[in-house]
Amino acid sequence: TGIDAAIAASGVPELVVLNVVPTAAMRVASIDVTTEDDWRGAAMEGLRTTVRILQALGPHLKPSGGAIVFVAPSSSLVGTREMIGLTTLLEGQRGLVKSVARQWGASGVTLNWIAAAPRALAPFEGVRLAAKPDAGSVALGRAPDPRTEIAPTLAFLASKAGRAMTGATLMLDGGEWMVP
Repeated sequence: TGIDAAIAASGVPELVVLNVVPTAAMRVASIDVTTEDDWRGAAMEGLRTTVRILQALGPHLKPSGGAIVFVAPSSSLVGTREMIGLTTLLEGQRGLVKSVARQWGASGVTLNWIAAAPRALAPFEGVRLAAKPDAGSVALGRAPDPRTEIAPTLAFLASKAGRAMTGATLMLDGGEWMVP
């Protein structure tokens, strides 16, 4: 696979950061007009790809340990109004991260999920995201900066100190969604 070739050329990474979102998952449509094929292309294909990536990484990381971190929009935790495929995909991936974290933890591999502010990650212009249930604004008044605020968290998760954390969802959305 491409993962095998990359690792053969560069060695086993200490940190793998993933964002597996097919273009079809960015489709904006209500559930009553979403076809089975639309949903499969958005949710199921992304989940299959995620499983394949983890299966390819496992044989390389399990012997020596390493950190795998998914970075995805925090809006998946509360549902995105007309992006059913995206919400289903991301929550499926988040569940998969927890399950694989339990399976691989004893080998020294950690898996975590960073729920970041959507607008810090992808082009969400014109997308009606979930409305906040309260009148409160984003606590920080802005989305965290990916380079100066999210990247250091990734470095921490790959560090010795961060290796005690696995199967966790970390909210890095500036306090937009304060969910458990």
